[in-house]
Amino acid sequence: MNIERLALGQLDTNCYIVSVKLGSPVIVIDPAGEPEVLLATIAERKISCVVLTHCHFDHLGAVSALLAEQDAPLAVHELDADFITDSVGTGGAGWGFDAVAPPATRRLVDGDVIQADTVALRVIATPG
Repeated sequence: MNIERLALGQLDTNCYIVSVKLGSPVIVIDPAGEPEVLLATIAERKISCVVLTHCHFDHLGAVSALLAEQDAPLAVHELDADFITDSVGTGGAGWGFDAVAPPATRRLVDGDVIQADTVALRVIATPG
């Protein structure tokens, strides 16, 4: 498994690009910001899924740019899914951040599997 880490956005939030090997389809976890850096890192690889670990504004700043570039599902835990579409729900409004995401196309629950090529990530819900 290949895991690339980028510190993105104004808060240097960790974003992970997971694949079976360089060049294969990827899972992008918490695309925090700086879409141009993220898109350059992904390059020509196919995005199998964009995953948000939770709904906070500092984890989703580049989601819209990624999804505009490639048609990929957006996955987030079902308890956070209703909060990602507005800056009050993401917690950003109170801090002057307006980062939001489009509605999730996949609502995750504990035990779900997210797959890219032969890489399979199992969801372990850890609320709080």
